[in-house]
Amino acid sequence: MMVGAPLLVSLPLGLLVIVLSIWLRKRRVRTWLLLLPSFVLMLTGIVFFYVGIAFIRGFEGSSYSFIGLFLMIFSAVGIMVSRIQVKPASRQ
Repeated sequence: MMVGAPLLVSLPLGLLVIVLSIWLRKRRVRTWLLLLPSFVLMLTGIVFFYVGIAFIRGFEGSSYSFIGLFLMIFSAVGIMVSRIQVKPASRQ
């Protein structure tokens, strides 16, 4: 439960960023706009991790740290997904 609850809290936001990265990649937007959601999520994860360790501490702080860790993992997946090249559609 100590790891499951933070995972379930960060799951919707992480999936939203991954789906947004896929959608932006298919629209062929610029690279900085494609990576922006993942970088914002990474920054949010770093802030959660730092606040959990430095300010809250204890069991509650470890929950915040786990949320930050999972957000950073989802952000890394979003960056990897957005860096995959899309093949142009073949014309028949």
